[in-house]
This record gives sequence, structure tokens and C-alpha cells, in this order.
Amino acid sequence: MAWDTVLNRVHFIYVKLDDGWSHVAYKRNEPNNPWITLAPPPDRRKDYLSGNDMVWARYNDTSYLFVPRKPNSEIFYRYNVTNNTWTVQANLPRLFKRGSAVCWDGGAYIYALAGQGYGQYPLVWSGREFYRYSIPGNCWTRLADVNIGNKAVNCGSLAYRKRAGGDEIYAFTKKDENWFRRYNVNTNSWDSKANTPNDIENGSALIYMPNEKIYAFRGGNNNTFWRYNPDAEDGGDGGKDLVATFDESESNIEDVQDPGWSNDGQWVVYSKLDTITGTYQIFKRRPDGSEETQITSDESNYTAPKWAPDSNLIACIIDDKLGLIKADGSGKQILDNEPLCFQPSWSYDGKWITYIKWTFDDQYHKLYKIRRDASQKVCLSDASTNFYPQFSSDNSFIVYQKDVGFWSQIFSVPASGGPELRLTTEEVDYAQPQWSPSADTIVFVKLDTTGFYQIYKMTASGGEEIPLTDDSFDHLQPRFSPSGENIVYVKSHPDSAGSQICRKLVSGGEELVLTDYSTLKEDPEWSPAGDLIVFVEYSTGSEKGGKRISVIPAFPTATKEYTDFCHIGNLTCSPNLFNTKTVIRFANPQKRTVTLNIYNSCGTRVKTFTTKAEQVIWDGKDNVGKRLSDGIYFLRLEGGRANIEKLILAH
Repeated sequence: MAWDTVLNRVHFIYVKLDDGWSHVAYKRNEPNNPWITLAPPPDRRKDYLSGNDMVWARYNDTSYLFVPRKPNSEIFYRYNVTNNTWTVQANLPRLFKRGSAVCWDGGAYIYALAGQGYGQYPLVWSGREFYRYSIPGNCWTRLADVNIGNKAVNCGSLAYRKRAGGDEIYAFTKKDENWFRRYNVNTNSWDSKANTPNDIENGSALIYMPNEKIYAFRGGNNNTFWRYNPDAEDGGDGGKDLVATFDESESNIEDVQDPGWSNDGQWVVYSKLDTITGTYQIFKRRPDGSEETQITSDESNYTAPKWAPDSNLIACIIDDKLGLIKADGSGKQILDNEPLCFQPSWSYDGKWITYIKWTFDDQYHKLYKIRRDASQKVCLSDASTNFYPQFSSDNSFIVYQKDVGFWSQIFSVPASGGPELRLTTEEVDYAQPQWSPSADTIVFVKLDTTGFYQIYKMTASGGEEIPLTDDSFDHLQPRFSPSGENIVYVKSHPDSAGSQICRKLVSGGEELVLTDYSTLKEDPEWSPAGDLIVFVEYSTGSEKGGKRISVIPAFPTATKEYTDFCHIGNLTCSPNLFNTKTVIRFANPQKRTVTLNIYNSCGTRVKTFTTKAEQVIWDGKDNVGKRLSDGIYFLRLEGGRANIEKLILAH
């Protein structure tokens, strides 16, 4: 069964039924309840099994159902909801057996558990295989196997959760077991979550709801129904959901990721979803948002662009492989031809690239380095799981995060090879290490006794861990300024659907807040001159992620105004002092969808307007129609040039 989650004018449920001789699909129109027989799949064989192996998805304004044919076939079908037609897609990477399950990420990918293993001992397929299907690329990629020991999946169900701290997939896997697993999309890794109260049975099912809860049927001959709170188990880490919404008339919202700088600071480079190819391509723009230039334009997916420090070369991930291109898009070269490479980072002399690669033989994320001419490749870690590698400025060491037992720790290793040095020792999670430009200090985040991720610093050889933050918020992705005197980081607010970009002296002192928290923010990066900070910004409810790049001054000298790349702004209001109504005007020449939020002096959002016009009228009431008290209110315009304006209400 699959649920149409987007077309909120008329909802549909799609069901596969086996009538004993042929297989047909039915559509139920809610709330009017008529059942409609649809076109059957291309063949009439009686080997489709109902369950969690059909998924609804929407891509490029078209709705589809994706259906693996089971149990002994590699055929994968796509059903076009609009045209009532079926097409055969790229073959499944292996036969999908009993217990298979699929889910959609709300964008360009479908994830799948293949189900029960088969073959002579040792099994040809273990039954723990996990895959990702690219809708625009029509291709499959194998990911990390689900962590259920030497068992095989025979009762699969998947639930996808979009989350600010990184998307997750929750899974049931095994009949007669109470196992519950979670997959981290960013790191391609599985972990174990709280066991279910009882063993799951055939017919079990998972679904994630926008209220931040997961609902589950146990299955079998019982009526057990559960609800699971992910944040409760994770200690309330402040992760907020990104609820996908669609405006069928709006198709110009950008989806960007992985921002960085050219070595001269004249360009911002990033990966962006190209509406023509349907894949992520590399673009560059000036810091003020002008002169956007597309660097790549073929059918490959390009992500994680990193500009070389000494040349016009860009390291990037090309279709899950480590690659290299010139700044003009020419000279495409694959450096490591094995898939599932990520997190590339240059040495300061530009001769080497360090990165993480998933190895299928032992199922680990290993640390590698490779010469930029691909003449030498070296594995620097043992059979372990590693993330976030970075060269020291003297190119002598690489610092990284490594899983040790149940915890992640901070390690360094000589760049020339040699024994690893463990820098942290407490049995808590450490993550996201960063070298100082002088290579004598490392900053990192630590889940400490506050119950939140705080930023710490220590010397390059380890030792005393000195906290730089200490409050009831998560502090993530610390980055040293080029001078080494400051760090910039993301501060997440548990009670809001947003986060802030903040700056602080490494030597200590007060925290400087550079943005408000009306949107989610991630991936801050200093410009080479240390005067600007680029980051990704997005709001909950944005189409296809709706992520955009913003640039702010690192050291603002006046009332903050920071700029993204949509060129919408010039926020004014008149009259300003008002008692009954005021007209709020702004430039919106392309008639894009923008959001205007109004906050009281305590920072609480009290009113929201969403419009494609160039003005709104506010009557001084909040979102539920209650008249607000006298005082100072702040307006913030989203969806373009992000402006802040002060407004005074007096009755």
C-alpha cells in the first residue's frame, strides 16, 4: 500500500491486490471512497507480494509509484500516476525476496532493503543488502548493509525522517525479533535503537509522521500499535523535522549544498540541483550573488566541491567516486574509481586529497589519501568507521572522527602513515574535529554532561579538553577563522524550527550571534580573507529541500543585513508607528514565494505571511487573530534578500 502525501486537494491510496490469476492496482479516492481499477503492470504473472515494497514518490512535478516485482525477478516498475501507464526501470541490483521494503526521501532517491538472502552456503546474497535508487539517474547504488549480525532481513519496513541534523531511516528487519535499526543518510551507517516492546511479526509496518513520531504496527495475529519518539531516545538533541510541501505553480526554488570558496575568495562554489539534467551540478557565484556560472553540465551527479588551495582545480564526488575537474568544468578525471567516497579535503600544499571511502569487503568507512594526479593511494586507518578528515596546515597530520565501541572519538594519524593517536578518552560522543591554522589546536564537539553538543578545544597532542560553549543548545560544525583567533559554528535551538550562525573568540569571551533562528542553517565556511561567512539556509516546508546559499559579514558593524542569492528585499513599512494597520512593502520582481515573519522583542515569532506579492497589510494581530500589545516588533523577510526591519505598534 502507498499513500499519496502531497496532492492535498484529493488524496489517494494505492493498493496492490492478487486476485489469484492476475495482478491489478486499485486507487481509493479519499474522502469520497470510490475504488478505481487502474492499468495493471506489464505482465500478468502471479508473483507479486503485498507489503512494504511499493512506494509513492514525486519528482519534477510528476507523481509515480515504484514497485519491485517479486519474489524471483529483478524487474523494477514505475507507474505514472497522471498517465496511468507503467514503464520498466533499471533492473534491481539483486532479486528482491521476502521481507523487502522501500521508502522515498522526498527528493531524488528511493531506499530499499532487498530482503531474504539466498544461494548456497555461504550465501550469494546475505539478506542484509541496502540500496539507493536515483530517480533522475535510473540507477542503483549499494550502501552499508543493515547491522543485524549474520541474520537476514525477512520482515522489512522502512520509515524516512527528514531532519536538520541529518536525514534518517528507521527499519524493522527480522521476524520474531524486537530489533529496531536507524540508518544515517549523511554517514552511510547503521546503529541500533531501543528495542520494540515485543517481537515483530509478518505484516509489521512503520510510518513517520510530521509530529516527530514514528508509528508502527507489530504485525502477526494481534492488534498491537506503537508510537516511538526518536528525540526522546536521543536525549532531545534538538533535531527538527523538514516537512516536505509542494506548490505545483512554484518551480524556481533552489536546492543547493556543500558551499565553499575559491582560493582567491572571489567565488563561492557549491553543488546545486540542475532542473535540466535532474542531477546535482557544480556552480559558482560572486559573494554578492551575481554572475552565477554553471561549471559542470553532464548527466553525472557532482557533490562536495572543494577548491584546491594552490590552483584552479576542484576536488569533488562524481557519482559517488572521488574526482577532479578544472574550475572551468573541463578536465574531468576520476581519481578513485571505487564507489561511495565522500568528505574530500585538500592538503594545504595542494598535493594530496584525504577522504572517506566505504569498503564492501569489511563494511567500514576507511580513511584514505590520494595524490591529485592519482599516482599514489594510501589507506591510513584500520578496519574501523571514520569521518570528517582534515590535514593540518603543515601537512604532517590528519585529524578525524573514529568510532570506538559505542562512541565516536577524535584521532590523528601521521599523513605519511603510521600508528594512530587517540586524542580523547571519555566514553561519550566526540565529533567534527577541526585544526587551527597554526596546527597546534583542535576544536571539536562533545556530547557532555549538559546533555547537548558543546564545542571544546585541546592541543594537537590531546590532553585537557577546554569548553568554549556551555548552555542548553547544540553547537555544531565549528570552523576556525583564517587567523585562528575566532570560530564560527551553528547553534541549534530545541524549541524552534531554526538555528543560528554564531562567532566566538577561541581564547574565550562572549558569543556573538550573527543571524536569527527563523531558518535552519548548516555548513558555515570562512572566506580566505576572513571577512565573510557562507552557509546553507532553509526553512521547514520548502520544496525539494528549498536550500539556498547565504553570505554574511563575519564582523558586522551595524544592524545585521545578510544576503542570499534571490535578490528580493528592500523591506519597508508605513506608517511606522501604527495602531490599526501598516503596509509592509518589499521588492519581489520575479514574483517568487516569500515568507515574512514578525517577532516580538523576546524573539518569539507572532505572525507569518506567505505571498508572491510585493506588499502585505498587518493589522497588529498574531496568527490566531489576537491583538498584540504595544511594543517593538521585528520583521524578517525570507525567500530572498533577508532583511530585518524594526516596527513600533502603539494602540
